[in-house]
Amino acid sequence: MRERPLEDDESYVRYADLCCTRTDLHDVFTGLCGDVLQAVEAAPERPLKALYSVLDRWRALFQKSSAELSAEQLAGLFGELLVLRRLLQSWPTATDWWLGPSGNRHDIVVGTHAIEVKSSLAQEERRFRVHGAAQLEAPQSGNLHLVWFKLARSQDQGLRLLDLIDQTRRIADDESGFFAKLALIGYRPVDADLYRDVRFTVLEERWYEIADSFPRIRPDSVPESIRDVHYTIDLDAVATQPLGKLQIDDRLAEILRES
Repeated sequence: MRERPLEDDESYVRYADLCCTRTDLHDVFTGLCGDVLQAVEAAPERPLKALYSVLDRWRALFQKSSAELSAEQLAGLFGELLVLRRLLQSWPTATDWWLGPSGNRHDIVVGTHAIEVKSSLAQEERRFRVHGAAQLEAPQSGNLHLVWFKLARSQDQGLRLLDLIDQTRRIADDESGFFAKLALIGYRPVDADLYRDVRFTVLEERWYEIADSFPRIRPDSVPESIRDVHYTIDLDAVATQPLGKLQIDDRLAEILRES
């Protein structure tokens, strides 16, 4: 699929151009196109979302089940989806900014703005692990915000992980891109039964702007002979104060304005 502009004497329009380059699959592709047309007809106000939705369902037919995610991985995914959902509510293509699943040093990157998300299941402390000396470094000429969640897992309270995934899917334009990134983490729709009872309650949420006063290991302080730097930060010992709600809203509005 690619974006294709078409122009005549009176108009200039951009289209999503879906094609099949293998002649031996043309009969299968015809069935796919039929599903796409039906989906677009049912939701004409958001044709691109309808297209992505059909592509995702077809891809799911060929995906294999993954190994079950650990409690820490599930908590990390939950935290990232909370932030992503908030961005998507104002910008439906924000899944493009979610780079953590592909191994990027920051979880979310919007131009020169970056957001790193950390989640903890520990109930008696406010700590998180930093992976690499560059993880708490802002993009060049940009800024970095840290979001920290304290989560509690419950059997009957809080928000189900599957419901959060579904909420995020519904407001995202690119459903197939969203599920592709989930697959990089290790979650696929075929594995939903493994996580049907996974729920988390957000006990605490903190946002920090990573400025010079925020304690961290800087890349230029690490000798070239040292590799794989990992360390723990105790937020109870950090002098930097977390942002207030209005400050968080202002930062997110700034990010969206410059997207």
